[in-house]
Amino acid sequence: MNSILFPASLTDIGASSFGECSKLASVTFAANSQLSTIGLNAFDACKLITSINLPASLVNIDGAFSNCAGLESIEVPAGVTTIGGATFANCTNLKSVLLKGTVQSLGKMAFMNCTQLSSLNLPDQLTSIESYAFQNCANLTNLKVPSGMSSLGGCAFYGCTGLKRIVISSTVTSIGDSAFAYCSTPMKVIFDNCTPTIS
Repeated sequence: MNSILFPASLTDIGASSFGECSKLASVTFAANSQLSTIGLNAFDACKLITSINLPASLVNIDGAFSNCAGLESIEVPAGVTTIGGATFANCTNLKSVLLKGTVQSLGKMAFMNCTQLSSLNLPDQLTSIESYAFQNCANLTNLKVPSGMSSLGGCAFYGCTGLKRIVISSTVTSIGDSAFAYCSTPMKVIFDNCTPTIS
């Protein structure tokens, strides 16, 4: 199986549904798709997929695309509020991520080991970046934490060796253990009128 066209009536893709389908290269959703959920490891290790146009109806993504080493870019629709744990972990060729609209939380290891990731927007609605979310994202260079954020999880940016500058917004009150450990030297961290507790 090298391609799939999902019908508009489909609402849920269950856990591990297409995990390790090594020949799967094309995933398409029909116009007016009603898909709301893509489950844990649904497309895990589908290494020939280079891009996916996720439908606007999507609400939940939970670890769905981990280990998709060929994936180069992704746009997350406006209806999605949470990027679940390890959703794009180990997508080692992922270069560009566009988070539209209402994403409020990035789960643990959400983009861990996305070593080529260089283009990323953190939306204003974002309130939580959990532990290891961007660990070893070595190509990230410049980030601004949105004004709605309250905390950064432990090891959130651990090993981001390319990170040169990050602005921490005034609403951040807590920065977890080793959040910026093993990042670049020197790295400029700008605290925008805030005095967070640093573990």
